Amino acid sequence: MTHLCEEITNLPFQPRHYTILLLLYVLIYFTIIFFKAHGTPIDWYNFCREVSEDVVINNSEKIGGIGFTVEIDESKFGKRKYNQGKRVGGVWVFNGVKRWSGKCFLVAVIDRSANTLQEVIKELILPGSIIISDCWKAYDKLE
Repeated sequence: MTHLCEEITNLPFQPRHYTILLLLYVLIYFTIIFFKAHGTPIDWYNFCREVSEDVVINNSEKIGGIGFTVEIDESKFGKRKYNQGKRVGGVWVFNGVKRWSGKCFLVAVIDRSANTLQEVIKELILPGSIIISDCWKAYDKLE
């Protein structure tokens, strides 16, 4: 695998790939349909969250391959007490996106150590892929 460090841009879901007007029409259409059926903005938020979760979990697969670019990153999802101060608790999530296809994976990991992330990379990214990251030190040993 080839490893490059660069700012992650040109993802398939960036607004430049779609007109803002089209995105607005789609959002308004689904909002109207949903509110007629279910009622509140909180219901709409929960519905979107469940659908997104279902799509990502059920469609996670090995991505990449010879000559394909995969962008990887890790994030911590947690909650601050009363939305103030330092973050407490939370879960590290490692993700990868194959450029131009939208295929992706999300994996909850114990930590973001080199060993943990490299195991996930070997499991979910096909050999021969070009991997682009944010240069986190855990990626230094990638080959």
